[in-house]
Amino acid sequence: MSGQNEETENKPVTSKNFKELLVAARAIRSDLDMRRSTVAEVDKKFKRIKEEYPKFYDIIVTDVKSPQIIAFMLNLTERKESGEITQERADIELGQFMAAHYLPTDAELRARKAAKEGVSK
Repeated sequence: MSGQNEETENKPVTSKNFKELLVAARAIRSDLDMRRSTVAEVDKKFKRIKEEYPKFYDIIVTDVKSPQIIAFMLNLTERKESGEITQERADIELGQFMAAHYLPTDAELRARKAAKEGVSK
């Protein structure tokens, strides 16, 4: 693993944690996307975030959509903490959000198939 103890790694992430992660994600993605910093430089600059939230940190440095994902997770967590939604509802909404961002639609799949068939003819 990342050298983090099991107690810290399994601790639930609160809205306060997500707010901190969102600020860091935006700063990290800005540094990487604008090519102001390398991943190694970001690793040093955001060492505490990398150590406290290793799984989120890995997502942040590898996925340009990470700030949007974390913002959505923050919203879900705030709604869950206020009692507006259950954990199960939050899980469903997160799954739908992730599917919409990462899985192709039927139209996209048909277009890919048509393009592939057009190339193979």
